[in-house]
Amino acid sequence: MPNGHSPVKGRSGIEAFFQRDMADGVSSAQIITEEVNGSGDWAFERGSYHLECGRGTESGAYLQVWKRINGVWLVHNDCFNVVQSPRKS
Repeated sequence: MPNGHSPVKGRSGIEAFFQRDMADGVSSAQIITEEVNGSGDWAFERGSYHLECGRGTESGAYLQVWKRINGVWLVHNDCFNVVQSPRKS
């Protein structure tokens, strides 16, 4: 569930969203995991991020819900909130 957009579903939808979102070019990314917790086949990860792109720095917070399926941990839901947007061009 990206900030300011309708929920994105499925692998092809996620790939298309990030191709559009990252078209500006990301020169560096910092992801800071601040908390991980869970039970059984479910877990969550909460943290912050900073992206450097052609228009400046984007900073925000994220929450991911993970689900273990057949022994493999997969992202089940991912949402983020932009706290600082890069300047508009």
